Amino acid sequence: MENVENPWTKKVVIPPERGKIVDRNIKLLAFNIPTITVVADPHIVENKPDAASKLSLILGATKRELLKMMNESGKYVVLARKQPFEVRERIEKLNLAGVKCEIAMTRKYPQKNIASQLLGFTDVDGVGISGLEKSLDYSLRGVPGKMLYQKTATNDFFNHPDYPIIPPENGQDVVLSIDYRYQHIAEEELLTTINTHKAEGGVAVIMNPKTGEVLAMASEPGFDPNHANQYDASCWRLRPITDAFEPGSTFKLVLMSAVLNEGLHTPDDLVFCENGKYELMDVRIPDTSPHAWLTLREVLVYSSNIGVAKLAMDIDKRTLYEYARAYGFGNRYDFDIIGEREGILKPVKDWSGVTPAFMSIGHEITATSLQMCNMFCAVANGGYLLSPSIIKEIRKDGQTLVKTKPKVIRKVISSTTADTLKNIMRDVVIKGTGTNAQIAGMNICGKTGTAQMAYTTGNRVGYQKNNYIASFGGFFPEEDPKLVIFVMVEKPRVGYYGGTISAPCFKRIAERIIDIEGRDYFIKSDDDLENSKNDGPVVVPNLVGTTRDYVNDMVVDEHFIANISGSGDVILSQDPKPGTELQEAKELFLSATDTKVENDSTVPDVTGLPLRNALNVLSLNGISVVVEGSGKVVKQTPKAGSTLKNKEQVLLHCETAINLKDLIVMN
Repeated sequence: MENVENPWTKKVVIPPERGKIVDRNIKLLAFNIPTITVVADPHIVENKPDAASKLSLILGATKRELLKMMNESGKYVVLARKQPFEVRERIEKLNLAGVKCEIAMTRKYPQKNIASQLLGFTDVDGVGISGLEKSLDYSLRGVPGKMLYQKTATNDFFNHPDYPIIPPENGQDVVLSIDYRYQHIAEEELLTTINTHKAEGGVAVIMNPKTGEVLAMASEPGFDPNHANQYDASCWRLRPITDAFEPGSTFKLVLMSAVLNEGLHTPDDLVFCENGKYELMDVRIPDTSPHAWLTLREVLVYSSNIGVAKLAMDIDKRTLYEYARAYGFGNRYDFDIIGEREGILKPVKDWSGVTPAFMSIGHEITATSLQMCNMFCAVANGGYLLSPSIIKEIRKDGQTLVKTKPKVIRKVISSTTADTLKNIMRDVVIKGTGTNAQIAGMNICGKTGTAQMAYTTGNRVGYQKNNYIASFGGFFPEEDPKLVIFVMVEKPRVGYYGGTISAPCFKRIAERIIDIEGRDYFIKSDDDLENSKNDGPVVVPNLVGTTRDYVNDMVVDEHFIANISGSGDVILSQDPKPGTELQEAKELFLSATDTKVENDSTVPDVTGLPLRNALNVLSLNGISVVVEGSGKVVKQTPKAGSTLKNKEQVLLHCETAINLKDLIVMN
C-alpha cells in the first residue's frame, strides 16, 4: 500500500490471528479470543480521581492503583488487559475523555495445566515466551494487514475505494503428535505418584516406537499458562528435555546391547556376582541382594550391579562408548522445542579405570528422559534409533504445509539382539525388579532404575545422601510394541526404588490407555489397524483451488486415488463433489488447467474456499481480486456465473476474526 497517510486519513494495522495449536485428534490446546484492553492518555484525562473512582467499579482494580497509573508520564498507559467485551460498553457510557478501549487477541489455553510446559505461553503482546509458543513463534504469529480510512470534516471515517484493504496473513496452525488423552493420563498418574511418595518432581514420556512420535510428555511441577506469571519460572521448564540426570540401572541396556550384539556373550553365559560384595580398584560396587552365579539374563532381570560391572570391564572401552553414542547419548536430537540438553558422555580419553563399570550401571553419565525413552524405543522397534518428534503437521488455511515423517538416525542393534533384549526385559517384569509393572493379559517389557543423585552445583563432589532418582522404562506388547513409556521420579521421600515407585506409575498409565483404546488395539497387527481405519463412510474433501502436490499428499493419507487431468498445478474442478458421503474411499476425478484462461469472463464459484484456494482459481481465469477480511470466502461479488465487464474486479468477502469497524478504536 502506498504511503498516503495525512491529517485526513488514518492507517489502521489489522493484527493477524495467531495460529492454533491442537493435538493429533484436533483437540484444541491453544487459540485466541478477542478481549478488551483499557488504555488512557494521562494528558487528556480531565478529572483523574473521578475517572479512577468510576473505572475501579468496572475493572476490579482499586482507585489508588488506577490513579497511580493515570499520573504516569507518557500518552499511552494500559489500565487493564484481558477484559470481557461488556466492559467496553460500560466504559463508553462513562464518556471519559482520554480513556478508550482497544480490541486485543488474547491467547487462551482451554486445557489449563495439561501440556503446559510443552505449549509454553505468550507475553501481553502475543510473543512466545517458552515452549512451542517460543520455538514456533515465527510460524504462529502471522503477518499484519493494513487498511486506510478517509476522515471527513465531522471526524467520521470511511474506507477509501482507491486503497483496498490488505488483509492480515494469519499464523499457521500446528498439529502436535501429542494425544491429549494420553497426556492427561500421564500427568494425572505422575502427580499421584509424586504426592504419594512425597517427591519433588517427575517426568513421564510416552512415544510411538515405530515413528518416533511423542504422544505425551508430562512434567511436574506444572503451571497454568493462562496465568503463567503467578508461578515460579522453574515450573515453566520442560524437564524431559531440559533436565539431565544419572539414569542408574535403566542404562544397563546399553552394556547388554554391546555384549549381545557383538557376540561376546550369550544370555545363558554365567557371571559370578561375588555374593553381593565386590571392590574394583578399591571402589566398592554394591548389589541390593547378594547373588553368586547368574546368567546374563538373570543379571539384567535381577539388576545386578556387580554382574554388569564385571561384564563391562571385560569389553573394549571404545565399544561401550560407541554403543552409548549410537543410542543417542551425549547428543541433542534437535527436538522441536527450545531448551534440549545433550547430557554428558565423556570421551574415552577422560575415563578413569572404573568408568566402564560405573557408566554401565548408569553413573558417570547423564541423560534426559527423552533420550532414555528413545533408547527403549530403539529396542522395541527392532534396533532403530528414530528422531523424536512432537510436531505432526503445520497447516495454513486448512492445507498442510509441513508434515513430519519418521526419520531413522541409525541402526543400533540387530533385530535378533533387540528380540533377545525384549525377551529378557519381559522376564524383568515377570519375576525380576519390575514385577509392579505387570498387567494381566499383556506381555510387558521393562527395566527399573534407582540412582543416587550426584552433586551438580558448588564444589562438592560425590553423591547426595538420601536423594535418589527412581525410574522405569518399558513397552508393550512384547510381540509388536505399540507404546513406550518412561517414568522418572525425583527425590522421593517415601521409598526410593524405581521398581516400587515408577513401575506402578507405568502400570497405571498403561492400564488406563489400554482401557480407552481397547485391548484389541494393542493385540492387532499394524495391517489390521490400518484396515480398520477404512471402515465406515468417508466424506469427499474440497480440493478445488489446491495444488497438485497437496492432492498427492492428501489422497495417500485419506486412501483416495487421484486421477488428475491436465498438466496445470491448480485444481479447478472435481468429481465426486465436495461433501459427498461415500461408503469407502474411491477414485477422485480432478481437473487442473494447463494455462491461464485470459479471455474467460465468467466468474467461477469460489464461496466456501479458503482465501488462498480462491485466489488460485481466480488468477487462472485472469480475474483481478479485491479482498475484504481473511480466512474463508463467505460471499463474492459479482455472483458466480456472472459476466465481468472490462477490467471489473471480483470482491471477496472473507470470514474475519475481528470486526473491522472495531479496529478504528485501536488508534
